[in-house]
Amino acid sequence: MEHPLPERRFGKHSPLSETDWRQFFEDGYCSIRHLLSGDEVTLVEASLHHLIEIAEQRAAFMGRHFDGYFYYRGAQFVVANDAYGHLEKLCRVCGCGSADPTLLQMSRHPKLLQAFADILMSEQFEHLICQFHPKLPGDKVIFPPHRDVEHRLNADPNWSDMNHWGSYVVAVIAIDSAGSGNGGLRVVPGSHRHVGLNGLEPARNQPDPQWTEQAVCPELAPGDVLLMHPYLVHWSDANTGSHPRFSLLSGVSSPGANHNSYPGECTNRMLTAPGL
Repeated sequence: MEHPLPERRFGKHSPLSETDWRQFFEDGYCSIRHLLSGDEVTLVEASLHHLIEIAEQRAAFMGRHFDGYFYYRGAQFVVANDAYGHLEKLCRVCGCGSADPTLLQMSRHPKLLQAFADILMSEQFEHLICQFHPKLPGDKVIFPPHRDVEHRLNADPNWSDMNHWGSYVVAVIAIDSAGSGNGGLRVVPGSHRHVGLNGLEPARNQPDPQWTEQAVCPELAPGDVLLMHPYLVHWSDANTGSHPRFSLLSGVSSPGANHNSYPGECTNRMLTAPGL
């Protein structure tokens, strides 16, 4: 990055304070407290439980040891079955807003869109990610250290950093409390700095032994949102708690950064932040 901070253009209507906004660019992440109301969280939770029911029903037709995906109403369910043909784990649901209008609505919450505009410095952006990430006790679902830009490049080798500040931001919307005891995300503050597209290597191939020591696990309450820079190193461990940890993810990119179609009929849509 050539400058310590970009010019802030859309802070007036943003849910991000000046401190939050600075933290995103300086540390690579920030949080928004209570972006979803209690009633909104309840609606999302019911929709996510319905997706799990769908996964259980459909997985029964996939057979023993099935490890792959199926589509339902335009959403991609990534699942794994056990030796009896029962659902062993639901890894994620890509394009989950295609299967449920509530999830699509909340992934495009007006306050969230205003935060996206504030970070991307653009009134318009492309909606790429609308995903359900369940973390059920005992499902052993983990995500190894990575930077989200790695996934953008895997999907689109011609991915471009249009605004020169990452051109992508993902929001992790907590539907349950999240922390170190239930597989909450661990982030390495500042690991997004001095990283570019040229010569980028997967984080798992070049692990830094200090990451574990430097990592923090932001504590999130239901309705809170964690925003992450695309170059930020992060990972999550398995949920060793006794309760589920549901997250709804929404990710957007600067216009022109992406050149690929993402799973789900609700993705690859240009959105405009309201009230700017």
